Amino acid sequence: MNKTEIRETILSGLEKFLVDKGFQCKITSPYVSVRRRFREGSHDISIWVDGRGIYELYISIGIRIDSIARIYSYLEEVKDDKNQATLWDGLGFFIEPDKYYLNDVELPVSTKKEISKAIDFMKPIILEKVIPMFDSCMDVGAFDRLINSNAGSRPIFGKRVSVFTAISAIAARLAGNPDFENLLKAYENDFPVNHLKKDLAGFLRGYDVNHPPILPPPPNKDPDTSFADWPVGQTVKHPIGVGKVVAARGRGLNTMVTVEFPKHGVHTYAVGLCMYHGQESPLEKI
Repeated sequence: MNKTEIRETILSGLEKFLVDKGFQCKITSPYVSVRRRFREGSHDISIWVDGRGIYELYISIGIRIDSIARIYSYLEEVKDDKNQATLWDGLGFFIEPDKYYLNDVELPVSTKKEISKAIDFMKPIILEKVIPMFDSCMDVGAFDRLINSNAGSRPIFGKRVSVFTAISAIAARLAGNPDFENLLKAYENDFPVNHLKKDLAGFLRGYDVNHPPILPPPPNKDPDTSFADWPVGQTVKHPIGVGKVVAARGRGLNTMVTVEFPKHGVHTYAVGLCMYHGQESPLEKI
């Protein structure tokens, strides 16, 4: 089976138990994407198939609150998109959070039998743990309680520290969290200052929840994709050969690098997901 066939088989397996829960399932290469919109945001499950010949899949769980994303985009001075300000964690959080803090669950999916086993493994965790968490998080107040709680040995979505701190601080302010000032002080040293163009702490301290300001629309500008690490024209080495970077987009978990190889054409690699799962990048700068 190739990656396309694997993704299609996974998609079919997920649709059998997620469509009636209100989720839309589709392939957005290189992912199998599962999304459920609700009034204030979206619940997401993203599945990435990796490998050459022998394949594995990785599962990420995400929540986005639209009002938080709008503020984040305003402060970053970039246009909003569907993945902007979505917080992600791995399926392993719902199994054993401390064990799967750096490396998440990896499931072999090279054959139909392995895919069936992977679906059987995921199904009860998604139905019994992930979806109840989603169902309990349908507004900014519930989102604030979820990510700003001190319960547990580590918070969900705490892997992506800089984005997590910014989103958590915005959530606390919008939700009217009485511990907002203490949370802000705890988070602000880890804010993603390289991306934010405005003072997040100052903006939130002056934000009137009862009379929220009407924010100007962000400029029609994509998130920072200059990628000092992956500039266009950079020569890179991959097991299939040597090529040049022709594009890079996304950030963090969503970092994608497109490379053109003289003998093999254009290929896109999910570099962010490799780093997220504690793996080496498939690309090496030379």
